[in-house]
Amino acid sequence: IELYSYRDYQWHLENKGGDILRWITDIDTEIIPSTAGEDIQNFDDRNFQFKNIKVAIIDSGIDLEHPDLKDVIINKPKECEALAAYRVCLNDRNQENQYCHQQFAQVDTDQNGYPLDCQGWSVTNKAYPGVDVAGNPEVIDQIGHGTHIAGIIGAQKNDFGVDGIADNVTLIPVQVAMSSNQNAPIDNIAKGVLYAIKNKADIINLSLGWKLQFDSKLMRDMVQAAIQKNIAVVVAAGNNSHSDISYPCAYQGVICVAAHDQAGSLSDFSNRGSSVDIIAPGSKILSTWPTHLRSKLFTQDYNYEYLSGTSQAAPMVSGVLAKLMSRGLTAQQARLKIFLAARPKKQKSDIRFGNLDYKSAVDSNAKKLLYPMNKEPLLLVYQIGNKNKLRIKLINMGEPQKNVPLTIKSLSSDIKVSQTHHVIDSIDTNGQIEIDIPLDIISYRESEHRFSLEVNQRQFTLRANIVRIIKPDSNDTDLVAWDIIQKLDKNTTLKVFEDYAPAASQTDFIGISKSSNATSITILQQHQNQYQSSSSITLRDPNPIFLNFSKIDIDKDSKADYVITYVITQRDGSKVTKFLIIDSNLKIKRYLIAPKNKFDNQKTFMPGRFKWISMGQKFVPAWVGIGENGSQIPQSPWEPNSSNIDNYLYYLDSEKGLQHLSFPKGHKPLHILYQSQAQLEAGTFFILTSSGVRFFKHYQIFHYDHQLKLMDRISLDGYFDLYGPRPLPLNGDLSGAFFHESAPGGAQNIMVIQRDNSVESELISLDNPFKNENIKFIQAITKDIIFYQTEYKIVAFNRQTKTYSYRESKVDTRRRRYQVIPNQQRLFLPAAESPNYTSEVLAVNSSQALSSLGQYRILALKGCEEIGLISQREQSFIAYSCVEAKKILFLPLH
Repeated sequence: IELYSYRDYQWHLENKGGDILRWITDIDTEIIPSTAGEDIQNFDDRNFQFKNIKVAIIDSGIDLEHPDLKDVIINKPKECEALAAYRVCLNDRNQENQYCHQQFAQVDTDQNGYPLDCQGWSVTNKAYPGVDVAGNPEVIDQIGHGTHIAGIIGAQKNDFGVDGIADNVTLIPVQVAMSSNQNAPIDNIAKGVLYAIKNKADIINLSLGWKLQFDSKLMRDMVQAAIQKNIAVVVAAGNNSHSDISYPCAYQGVICVAAHDQAGSLSDFSNRGSSVDIIAPGSKILSTWPTHLRSKLFTQDYNYEYLSGTSQAAPMVSGVLAKLMSRGLTAQQARLKIFLAARPKKQKSDIRFGNLDYKSAVDSNAKKLLYPMNKEPLLLVYQIGNKNKLRIKLINMGEPQKNVPLTIKSLSSDIKVSQTHHVIDSIDTNGQIEIDIPLDIISYRESEHRFSLEVNQRQFTLRANIVRIIKPDSNDTDLVAWDIIQKLDKNTTLKVFEDYAPAASQTDFIGISKSSNATSITILQQHQNQYQSSSSITLRDPNPIFLNFSKIDIDKDSKADYVITYVITQRDGSKVTKFLIIDSNLKIKRYLIAPKNKFDNQKTFMPGRFKWISMGQKFVPAWVGIGENGSQIPQSPWEPNSSNIDNYLYYLDSEKGLQHLSFPKGHKPLHILYQSQAQLEAGTFFILTSSGVRFFKHYQIFHYDHQLKLMDRISLDGYFDLYGPRPLPLNGDLSGAFFHESAPGGAQNIMVIQRDNSVESELISLDNPFKNENIKFIQAITKDIIFYQTEYKIVAFNRQTKTYSYRESKVDTRRRRYQVIPNQQRLFLPAAESPNYTSEVLAVNSSQALSSLGQYRILALKGCEEIGLISQREQSFIAYSCVEAKKILFLPLH
């Protein structure tokens, strides 16, 4: 087999410059310049490397047989012999498996507590019989990520394939993820760090990341244990293109790495906050790929592949650290060198140091560095007095220093630093010092703030967030507290009922409590100034998935009922939708929505976001879906039931089950438009239909008020197919919706349809002002503002002035996480979706800038949890449950 060298494709080792073709969308490309010399400045100094460095790669495993890697992966001969004998024994048909387990499963020749760890360890696999420690030695990489990381660090410098950065290195595979769809539990990753410590790793590479919600004390403790043992811990900054925090990037003592492209500029996808230490190549990196998988982008040889991300940037730093430590430097000395010798950043960001440069690090004699240990944003508490302080913590990573001047300034006019200049009398190597900086907060109109810290003529940016604390005993004047009369189970989670009842109705909740054996629910009904709870109802169905909670006068007896809709999975894998109705007296109501209050989802699947429509003296659930004819019945026992697959407007009948409304011939129902409050209560709606095909389609609006009536035809200025796009609600109390679809150049076309006295339609062409980004979806349309999101930004476009303001988006665009606040020009980010577990309200201020309001940057503590945004009629508020304190708190959004 002829083997080829692909080193010329590894620009991170030697960047020769030139132009590069870059894909922006599936059809759009651009030419970007590559800057010669913008690489890690690696050079051959093997004669100066005398110490073998162990690098633990905590990832998806490594291909142990890859020709570029197999000779640099750790190998323990005695344990490998025992593992091979174990496998032979298990495959011997004449031998009992129990004998094999007893003879081999617990062999631990190096006494590290991990039997048979021949070439690493997988904490995701089950332990062998009789073995107490979690995991086993099968570390085969099934997705490629870990193998790619391994090649960047240590692929052998032979005459074929790719070259790794380090020369004198041993790789330790630690598998913590088995597939790209699996989120490795954080405590499993912590167990992987423990394995690396016990196997005396010098460097740990963690090309992984997670939000605060998934962080754990065990993980933090393991990382700190590694750092205390002088192990360098290198982590990826994350690929969300924001300056907010991610973990473990924000851990004290780790080296957090952002990514730069072939021009030396920060990669579009890379996080760039003040938690990030240094920048390394991360765009289109060629490295090793499992030999049993097929590469997608690098088609010359399936054993190699291109990947981009901060996951690729982190091992660049691990490789350079390995080379420096192989020359005799400690982890602390090597870290100091790469920080102080980094090339200047190509553009402004909060990242602490510039682009990784190995040659400069080797040549550097710099030995002084006072380094801010504050990687997570500092906390400024929202309070009436406006007095606050920053507590800055510094560590001396270099030689002892005396009389060190320190200057700190606020980068916002909303905050004033009372004392900007300070002097540190003396600080020893590895010494730490804390300094309190008094502040005056002038305004809470913005929650996120930056401060400039200058020490030893080196500039750092520190971040601080104004956060409002919500607790059971909070006495803020704008916070409304309601007592819960009965005690609830401490594990109860509250969800709000969507209100279809008359306008005098109030906000009620369902409490859900799950245990290993059962799911229990209770209704919390607002009564005067308290919440009254129903008796707990235990569902007989295992593992229900709740779809919908509706409050509606379902039988029109002038009393609101509570309808709980959930889905169960039967033994054959089929899904059954069930309904449970609770009456206004909080008792189970004997009322049928469908036969036996079940729907089998055979002809079509019932979604969770259905509509309630008025039919005679009752309300029934209705939705538009693709499926079979809901009402068709064979004319005789010998006539087969024709499965006419099409779009239907389905509804459920208490006796007949699935039915559908009939439209005039040729009219296909597409979407039920969003309803006004009056329509919700009356069970009426407008529905969009189509007739004709392709470019000859016509769109009509029908009105349903116990019967269908054709109202208007939609006039489209140019072709806009309304079949596929999902309708989204207009931000106001009008019946209607808007649709959007992609346009060339990453732009969007928007079709607005609304019904007041007549049907009005408007086609908006929304241009894309951002290079290298695309408008991914529209969040909301108001009279003055269009909110939308690109891959990396949340944007407010002023429809009148044709101007826009934007800020970094803290979430990706794989699903909608920002929520529209009705009748306001604001967006809400729930705490559960935020990287730092605080909710957030974005608003367009008087200067037309998009700001995060300090009043609504909220962290719930002491047993309180955020229920979420609740919008009932003209009022919107954020609700919190404090179950153990027996309280529900409401914070109005003014």
